[in-house]
Amino acid sequence: MMLTGAGRRLFCMLFTMAVLSQFANAAEVEFGDTAVRVVEKVYLPAYSEFNSTADNLVGAIKLLCQGASFEQLKEVRDAYGAVVQSFSVIEFYRIGPMLIDNRQNRLFYWPDKRRVGERQLRAMLQESNTGNAVSKLNIAGKSVAVQGLPALERLLYDSRAGEQLTDVSSRRCNVALVVAFNIATMASELEHQWSAVEGIADRIRNPRDSDEQFRTHREVIRSFMTQISAGSEFLVARKLEPLLPGDSSETSKSSGLRTMRKMPFWKSENYLTNLRGNVEGIRALVIDSGLAERANIADELTFEFKVAVGYIKSLDSISSLVLENTSLDPDAQGLLAALASVLRSIQLSVSDRLASKLGVHAGFNSDDGD
Repeated sequence: MMLTGAGRRLFCMLFTMAVLSQFANAAEVEFGDTAVRVVEKVYLPAYSEFNSTADNLVGAIKLLCQGASFEQLKEVRDAYGAVVQSFSVIEFYRIGPMLIDNRQNRLFYWPDKRRVGERQLRAMLQESNTGNAVSKLNIAGKSVAVQGLPALERLLYDSRAGEQLTDVSSRRCNVALVVAFNIATMASELEHQWSAVEGIADRIRNPRDSDEQFRTHREVIRSFMTQISAGSEFLVARKLEPLLPGDSSETSKSSGLRTMRKMPFWKSENYLTNLRGNVEGIRALVIDSGLAERANIADELTFEFKVAVGYIKSLDSISSLVLENTSLDPDAQGLLAALASVLRSIQLSVSDRLASKLGVHAGFNSDDGD
């Protein structure tokens, strides 16, 4: 039967729609495989590690409060560094339980530009020393500035920490234990809510029309892309570039102390630990997820991530990143600039080539102010 002109046009339109539908269905299946892989290979192991290290930290502080020795204090500080590392991996996984009950800010209130945490911790310590003990029950009702890792860092590392934490008559250790327990409680809640039946992991694996956030696997992949993009931007713009010279190419005029305050975890010398964990968390979403492999850029991006880790290792070999009462060490400055450059390159590859290949671009993330 001969088709008229209108019939041929209708046939071509229907054929095209059928082909596009097949492509869409195939993409959805591949997106589904990627979603499952991210849950199993990235999210669940990372949250399990954070929960485990937070629990170990509570145990170490309990022993310190009982024995008050310098050896136990070192074990506590080592355990704290392990928690910083494991938290830093999930820091940019701003999805699901991390955004419930304000956990992101409660765990990591930074930057504290007005030094709210410092003032409120002093008040807590004074309150504790007068016999009004800070308890596990009331810490969650206090300001976010005293609930998480920066607050615990101050308790474990400020100028009088060593003296007071090894003095059995001091109440500082009990306050530190309460804050650590609060962190461990949130870590446990995060892991539980990720692994719970019909929890966030299940929603990612099996999106449904009734879900306001994840109706399809394409929307799941968009969430992954947003976490990669927003995390990379925050890392470079908030943790690296503020330490670098401005357009005048002069070294920073700020004092050494002010420069250090631009570094998260500077008191405990865990700034590089934080950077290392951040890079690992982003790398896992890009590489371990299989996203880069689908765009045929896995080898290239794997190499760039290795370069980034190499810069952090080189930074770790510098005895002091900040020169006494002056500015950032020139060698550190060069390495931080190089690290920022390679991370920008990774960010561009993800936002341009990876997004174009997948046909999925990062979405709006109100929690990051994007």
